[in-house]
Amino acid sequence: MDADPDDAQRGAIPRLGRDAVGHYGAMTTYDGPATAIASGIEYPVTASLAIASRGNGKTWHGTLTAEDERAAWEIFDDEDTQLRIGDRLPEDFRSASFDAHTAEVVIQGRGSAPFGY
Repeated sequence: MDADPDDAQRGAIPRLGRDAVGHYGAMTTYDGPATAIASGIEYPVTASLAIASRGNGKTWHGTLTAEDERAAWEIFDDEDTQLRIGDRLPEDFRSASFDAHTAEVVIQGRGSAPFGY
């Protein structure tokens, strides 16, 4: 996303989106289609993810919105879950919370992020 020059003059924080990049050109957020894998079953989801620096390492986290409540529950309830974006290798995550009304699952990644550089 292009930053609005008027926002910078007003001191506004630019919005991050699908193509947000951090230092050295590394993608720090991802908003788009993904596949959650729970108990070997693939579920199409919409992911909204971010990478955060913590101490000497990086973590990733965000939300997954499933097609329906049942799919969101299956993702949330499984202890061996992975997330794949595009043709990248799937990466492990754990679910932190589940909202049946929105079919949204809040997640915390384990290891490398499935997006970025």
